Amino acid sequence: MTEPKDLEPGSTFADRLTYLIRMHPDEPGDMEISAKITEQGGQLSRNAVYRLRTGRETNPTLATINSLVKLFGCSSSFLTDFSAKPGTEAAPADADDETQRALELLKEAGVKEVLNRMGQMGADSRKILINMSEQLAALNQKHAPDKPE
Repeated sequence: MTEPKDLEPGSTFADRLTYLIRMHPDEPGDMEISAKITEQGGQLSRNAVYRLRTGRETNPTLATINSLVKLFGCSSSFLTDFSAKPGTEAAPADADDETQRALELLKEAGVKEVLNRMGQMGADSRKILINMSEQLAALNQKHAPDKPE
């Protein structure tokens, strides 16, 4: 198969996933992607890959995104931040401070459940929850005992 000269990442999750597949040396199909993710300890069915690739599913879970990031060696922002400039999104994943903190939080009890439930909410509900969590964090900071220097 000839590589398209003007292949660009696109501006949707489906576009970005298709881009990663087409840029991969083996250009794996849905079944191969599912099998490779399973080999890596993840879980994503062939049908789920198909729905994501074709845009029939537009809200993948964090676990799905992480499995695809691991498989294709891209950053999570490549699959989630469509405002980034083409050519920079598929850079190898770097654990910046924010990403590292998010991974640490995932290890804490209850955080996975909250994230899972957030993934089932609509955008407006997620915005409300984010606002509430920011207010709680500010209250916590305000009432936290002074830390020794």
